[in-house]
Amino acid sequence: MFAILAYASSAGIAARIALATIVIANTVYGVLAAKSALDDLKAMLNDAVDDFADSIFGAHLKQIPMALFTGVSVVLVIAMGVTQLWAIISA
Repeated sequence: MFAILAYASSAGIAARIALATIVIANTVYGVLAAKSALDDLKAMLNDAVDDFADSIFGAHLKQIPMALFTGVSVVLVIAMGVTQLWAIISA
């Protein structure tokens, strides 16, 4: 974000396109990586051995609304990307 705020206003069109490309790539990677990691965590919780699943900690983990948590994480990563693109365009 510092690079965008510091250099976008004085950058030419090629530099802005390069910054926008980096932001888009990071946003896509952030969404895919976050969703993948949270899907792996959900799968691990579903495959938990009985001793772990029956523990207080295991029961607490199974109560986490993973769909909501994944959705919020994806929305926040996208919001950061959109905000950065907006800063590049409006600079």
